[in-house]
Amino acid sequence: MNLPGWARACSRPLVLFFDEIDALRGQSLISVLRQLRTGFADRPGAFPLSVALCEEMAVPVSEPVTAERPSV
Repeated sequence: MNLPGWARACSRPLVLFFDEIDALRGQSLISVLRQLRTGFADRPGAFPLSVALCEEMAVPVSEPVTAERPSV
């Protein structure tokens, strides 16, 4: 089943998470992003209502987290 078919078959709005989208490079990434852009106009009936693109990113920590200074 393709993504539009899956979205139509779901009784509730479909939400899609792409984990580690940054692992895609070059034409693969461009292809995924083009497909998302093309399908956007068909939501929520034939496309996910919402799409989250997640990526792994190293965040430098300069100070330890404490009770007095919680993380932001």
